Amino acid sequence: MHKFCCIIFSFNRAMQLDLTLRSLDGNLLNQGLCYYVVYDCSKSHEESYHILMEEWKEKGIIFKRCDRRYRSLAELSPLLFHSGNLYRYLKNKAMRTKFDNFKDLVEESIRESEAQFTFFSTDDQYVFQPTYIPEEALKRIQENPENVSFRMGMTDQLTNERRLSELMKVIRIPYNENGNKGTLLEWDARDKNATKLWEYSFNVDFQVFDSAMLLRFLSPVLYHIPTTLEWAGLRVARKTNRFRKMLGTSEKTVIGMQLNLAQTLVNNKAASFSLDTLCDLYLQRYRLVIKKEQINSAEWLFMPATLYFTHYDYPDKIFEFNEVCTKTL
Repeated sequence: MHKFCCIIFSFNRAMQLDLTLRSLDGNLLNQGLCYYVVYDCSKSHEESYHILMEEWKEKGIIFKRCDRRYRSLAELSPLLFHSGNLYRYLKNKAMRTKFDNFKDLVEESIRESEAQFTFFSTDDQYVFQPTYIPEEALKRIQENPENVSFRMGMTDQLTNERRLSELMKVIRIPYNENGNKGTLLEWDARDKNATKLWEYSFNVDFQVFDSAMLLRFLSPVLYHIPTTLEWAGLRVARKTNRFRKMLGTSEKTVIGMQLNLAQTLVNNKAASFSLDTLCDLYLQRYRLVIKKEQINSAEWLFMPATLYFTHYDYPDKIFEFNEVCTKTL
């Protein structure tokens, strides 16, 4: 049995993290999964994370909090002249002023897990139906770890600007393993006809790597939050020609939840549900739920008009966002 390490990044979003964990725990069919959560939070959100840790302690999830001890130029100097780090360090003010132990915690988690495969997730991902990582994909990663990875959520069902270009060369490989049937997709991220998501060879949302290879790849790279991890990782992967052979499936099972933004480096589109309001609701024992009819599996992201919740005291009842906020006020 293969062992997987899932490292989830979280900031001030305990309620959304809880939903991501529940969706993974309930829908990932592969066995041998261990979780690490690398997180930070404002003081007003600390209690929500304490509740979350208590809620999930029986699952053996390991939480690692960033220390906010910002590293000096002297401490980072051994890495500055590797892999374009100096350029990224000088360009990014936040990296220069707020570089704590995030990188150390990420790579420490990969080593500690002793897992064969590792994938990252942010706390705004939702696995909305049973998801299987094919053995055929894992075999191909093991045979060529420098070049091959598997990304959950990459599917030919996507539409609009994220759709699979008809001009791209895509190999379709049927599989039938352990009662799980489907089609594996294989493409080259450097295909001249690849667009949008299809040309990204490094991502922090559900891209499965060989753990040893990932650790060697990340060790010389400077990054300080998930955004710069993805930014730097993608550029280094392209420069060194790594992970260009991508694998996905024809089944769409994962979607991004754009409820709000927890970072400001990249101005992604998102709904505007307050982090503080969701924290308050979580402290009152509400839990976020997603209704099936809210999800369009042909879309990459999910930006809801409203939110729904259950409550620990009323697990079978569904509450709507405005109703809950009115009661809270």
